[in-house]
Amino acid sequence: MDLKASAQVCVQGICAIEPERVWTLVKEAPHLPDRVKLVLSDGRRDTAKVTWDELEPQVYAQVGESVLTGQVAGCELPATVTIHVTDASIYGEVISNQWTGSNLPLVFASHSEPNHSASYLNDKVIARKKSTANTWITKSEQASVGILFGDAGILKPRFVDNVTLYYVENQEYVAMEPTFIDYYVGNEPSLPRTPNNLDKDSLLKQEENWRPVLDIRKVSSDKDEELRFEFDKVETYALRLRFEGLTSPLALTELQVHDKKVKKSVDRK
Repeated sequence: MDLKASAQVCVQGICAIEPERVWTLVKEAPHLPDRVKLVLSDGRRDTAKVTWDELEPQVYAQVGESVLTGQVAGCELPATVTIHVTDASIYGEVISNQWTGSNLPLVFASHSEPNHSASYLNDKVIARKKSTANTWITKSEQASVGILFGDAGILKPRFVDNVTLYYVENQEYVAMEPTFIDYYVGNEPSLPRTPNNLDKDSLLKQEENWRPVLDIRKVSSDKDEELRFEFDKVETYALRLRFEGLTSPLALTELQVHDKKVKKSVDRK
C-alpha cells in the first residue's frame, strides 16, 4: 500500500486593519507609519507594509484633523491614518549646536574680531561672570551673525520659529536686541570659505537671498544675559540676526535655535 504525503497550505485572510493616528505641528509634514496592524481571520495579529495615498500639503497647513487612506498588497480593505495637526508645541533639542566631525551646523558673521570667532556661538559653552572668553565680538556700528543649518551634519533646511541669544554685559560691552531677524530664501548655499568674515561672493552675503521673519515676539526669561525671540515659523537653510546702530561693542557667547515638538498633553489624547 502506497502512502502519499499531502500538505495543506492555508492563507490566512485579513478581517480588519487597525486605524493609525499621527500628530504633527502646523506646516510640518507628518511621519506616516510604514506598516499597519492587521487582525487575521483566525484571531492572530500581524503587521504589513502599507502604501499611503498622496499627502497634500494643505492637510497640515493649519490646525485640524484629516484622514488619509492607504492600501495593503493583496487586501481590499483600506488602511487609514488620522492626521492631527496642532500648534501646541514645546521646546525640543537645540538644532544649532556644532555636530562632532562636521562643519554643520555652522555659524557665520559679517565680520569678527581677532580671537573671537563666530564658531564660539554654537560650541555649547556659555560664558558667565561677565567674561568675554568663548564669545563672538563685533566693534562695528553694523554687524550680522547667522546659523547655517544641518541635520546629522548634512546641509538641510529646518523649520524655525525661535532664537535665543546669550550675551556678555559689562563696562565695555552692552546687550543689544537684533534690529532684524531674517531667514534665507535663496538657492541651496555652499559652506562659506570665510565664515568669520563673509566674502562678497557667498550666497549668504547677498541681500536678495534674505527676507525678514514676521510677527517677532520677545519671550520673557528668568535667566540673566539671555534674549529669546519667537516668530512665525519658516522653513529655511539659514537664520540671520542683524544689528544696526551699535554704539558700544557687542559680545555674544551663544546662539541657540530649538526645534519644536508636539506638546505631550496634545499627543495621544
